Amino acid sequence: PKFSETDVVLKVSAPVSVSSGQNVTVQVTYTNNSSVDLKDLALSVEYPDGFTYASSTVPATNDAKNQFSLGTVRAGQIGQLSITGQVGGSVDSTLAFHATLGYKPVNFNSTFTASADSTVTIASSVIDVTIDGPKQLVSNATGQWTINYTNSSDASIQGVRIKVTTPTNFTYTTATPKPTDTLTWDIPTLESQAKGKITFSGSLSGQSGDSAEFSILTGLKRP
Repeated sequence: PKFSETDVVLKVSAPVSVSSGQNVTVQVTYTNNSSVDLKDLALSVEYPDGFTYASSTVPATNDAKNQFSLGTVRAGQIGQLSITGQVGGSVDSTLAFHATLGYKPVNFNSTFTASADSTVTIASSVIDVTIDGPKQLVSNATGQWTINYTNSSDASIQGVRIKVTTPTNFTYTTATPKPTDTLTWDIPTLESQAKGKITFSGSLSGQSGDSAEFSILTGLKRP
């Protein structure tokens, strides 16, 4: 029987949009439309930053949990694999999954490959964050800001990271709790509906009438 690479189709399916902190399932489908059986199927999936693997319907074969041995798929048959994990990132950011399938037709010694991609957009966050602080501040005077955060989802979230981006004229002094890195806090586990508070202090330099903007990024720390 004749074999053509175009008869082997790989597809990656994922939700179009998700909330940061949510669990998502990515489905990989491989179809053998040829009249030849395929053997030694090996799937490799490149996970985006912000994706933390939790489980898969076929066990992964490596520590990074992104390589899978799929055996044989017969002529005309379809195979599927689902991978579930948690996504994290800033709202409106895009996460891309890239899959590569290596295989050998039974009547060939060569290895062929097929590849596919899928993207997920983070539309919202299940971690609600607010920041409160002085509306006005004399130049070089010390002010205190408070971050309140809540896990509004029905599940605990692992490896939460909260990072504050400050204006260039801000000088940081202290924070409670102690940050993991400069104005960055890692929270190992944030239980469902759990709340927390972070305070930090510093001073702003500048002229009267100058404005200063603080922004907060919430996401998941990669293991």
